[in-house]
Amino acid sequence: MEDDKTKNEEAQEAVEEKEAVNQEREAQESEKKPDRAPEVDFNKLFEQKFSEWAKKKDDQMAEAKKLESMTAQEKEQHRLKQLESELAAMKAKEKLNDMSKAARRILAEKEMNIPDELLSKLVTEDAEETKKAVDNFVELFDAAVERAVKDKIKGETPKAGTGKATISKKEIMAIKDPIERRKAIQENIKLFERN
Repeated sequence: MEDDKTKNEEAQEAVEEKEAVNQEREAQESEKKPDRAPEVDFNKLFEQKFSEWAKKKDDQMAEAKKLESMTAQEKEQHRLKQLESELAAMKAKEKLNDMSKAARRILAEKEMNIPDELLSKLVTEDAEETKKAVDNFVELFDAAVERAVKDKIKGETPKAGTGKATISKKEIMAIKDPIERRKAIQENIKLFERN
């Protein structure tokens, strides 16, 4: 009973503090007009934080009432269940962290760096599934990049000419560079064949 009274008094004090803060804020706003960009609505923020705090307090009160009605053995079992669930959550988080590190190593070997948001979609608690997801991602990413590069470099093929420009045997022999001259001879071999 006394516990409920103190909690009710705490809640009442919080409400009074909220009202005092609101009154003070309103007084300050009436004194000066903002000459810059609008600020965050602190009332909404305060109400949100206050509701979170009130919900947390309500949960604590419900837990306290639940514990009051339990025997010592039931309390101990309840505490043990809570600890087991916390331990399981911590183990799962640790396993996901380890899988994330392994996935980062695999991606680093393939010279890829992806944001944490995308990495979290690939990582699971199972090592084989994580490796498969990362390998599939790398394969799909590489294929998409290759397609994009091909699309970028793809262009229209040049139109074929109507005919080759004719060159004479004398013009070919006048070419100073021997490599270019040989190339021109090969392209126009008919000029150099004997009948």
